[in-house]
Amino acid sequence: MFATSEPLPSNFQLLTFESNITAVLEAEVSDVCCIVYPSLSRLLANSIDETGQVALAENRLLDAIEQIINFYKRNRKRCTLLYLSDQNLASLNFDHREKLTKLISQTSAKPCGVMEFIAASTMLANREFGKRLAELESCSCGDITFELQVNSQHGVDAVLKLKNENEKKLTDAVIKNAHIKDAIATEEQAKRAELEQENEQVIKQLHSLQELFEENLEQFNLTKHKLGVAKKEVADIKIALTSEKQAVQQLKETEQKAAQEKHKLLQQQLIEKEQENEQLIEQLHYTQELIELEYENKAQQQKHFKAVSQERSALFKTLEEAKVVQVWLRSALTEANQQLWTKSRKFRSEIKRQAKVLRESAEFVESQYLEMYPDTKNSSLEPAVHYLVFGAIEARNPSNTFNSLSYIQKYSDVADSGLNPLLHYVRHGQYEGRQPNPMLVQLPAPKD
Repeated sequence: MFATSEPLPSNFQLLTFESNITAVLEAEVSDVCCIVYPSLSRLLANSIDETGQVALAENRLLDAIEQIINFYKRNRKRCTLLYLSDQNLASLNFDHREKLTKLISQTSAKPCGVMEFIAASTMLANREFGKRLAELESCSCGDITFELQVNSQHGVDAVLKLKNENEKKLTDAVIKNAHIKDAIATEEQAKRAELEQENEQVIKQLHSLQELFEENLEQFNLTKHKLGVAKKEVADIKIALTSEKQAVQQLKETEQKAAQEKHKLLQQQLIEKEQENEQLIEQLHYTQELIELEYENKAQQQKHFKAVSQERSALFKTLEEAKVVQVWLRSALTEANQQLWTKSRKFRSEIKRQAKVLRESAEFVESQYLEMYPDTKNSSLEPAVHYLVFGAIEARNPSNTFNSLSYIQKYSDVADSGLNPLLHYVRHGQYEGRQPNPMLVQLPAPKD
């Protein structure tokens, strides 16, 4: 019925849920025997945690109890049932007491709070458990712990205590998620402003590059035109020079000197034009390099813009994940309150008493609550009861003048106490000078 990592004595036999307990006992037990079992509620909680299925864990435990009881009834003279506890080991005479004490310490570790809550609720709600545990108690020797007394009020008190602890944890988680959401929103707003500023700078740079490109292109076209004109002039000069050479040969000796001077002048003009052409070609190359450099800068700007966009998408994804966690936590507590309202008379009485206090407060207006949340009109619960059980968890407001989420965010001690925000305000907050909607009070006055 329990697991141990230490070796057992030769005359010990370990029983598990997976084994056929009746077959094992019939095969192994030939003389007198003692069947010991640990805390059944913790066995159920650990089985639920292991399998993830409440119904399967219930059936396995009920089946194991039934097999042990049936074996005991068939072998009353040579079989003893014992609940494994320090008190029973001390009062009864057993061999291997030290080994059994170690088994107690191994099975005394509590499972997680949620699993223990589910196991306790299941054992209290299932009539079959009450019947089987009562029968097991009648067959066992020694004292039986409270879990066999299924009608004990202590079981209900333990469940309510666990519910209050879970409610406080959920409230803390809601506040933490609200802080995370605000931090992410602030960071996202800063990132967005920075991105918009960078985008404006990129756009301005792109416009500047576009204007510079157009200017360089215009200058390039003008230079190209000048180069074409210059080439035409050079060609014309070469033609004229050739003509002059032919004319010089035909001139008389008296005109030869003038022709030579004119030829020298034309030669000088040709050199100047060639130098001017070289300068124009250099300017053309410089303009081409400048255009290529501007294209490269533009590509780098586009790459940076893409990286910033990817970072922005990652921030949006983180925000959505935080929202999913918040929704899951609210759903879990809402389901727990629904079960307590249905199954716990003490819980319902306490809620109704608190609802009466809220109805007498000016901060709870039933008509406004129904108008703001039309879905509550179809609920079987009164508006004040609905707000206490579900509304505050879902950050709903009891009226236009009281803000539930704003109240617990402003006054962290209220969140630590685990009290309903409006109930705290009615009983304590209004006498301590606290505001029903503190975030609204802190808003600055509008500027003229």
